[in-house]
Amino acid sequence: MKEILVGVSEETTTGVKRLYQMQENGTLLFPAINFDDLYGCRNSLLDSLMRATDVMIAGKVAIVCGYGGWQCPIGCAATLKQAGACVIVTDIDLY
Repeated sequence: MKEILVGVSEETTTGVKRLYQMQENGTLLFPAINFDDLYGCRNSLLDSLMRATDVMIAGKVAIVCGYGGWQCPIGCAATLKQAGACVIVTDIDLY
């Protein structure tokens, strides 16, 4: 299988760390693209929602909980807005 793979992508922090370890010790067998949380979530969130629910996102109300400076919720809010959802963002101040 590894002979026909062109490359892989990873968006989780743990997965990306593992890919870097594999690259450093020479066990990474094909190119890997690091999709950080901002861009990775933009793709996987909508795909998983539409596959799981089989409904259109446009016109729906979406709530993103815990926005505060983290890349993942920022990407989630952006992609939901671009898909036509009415996005509500909640956050708390922990400081």
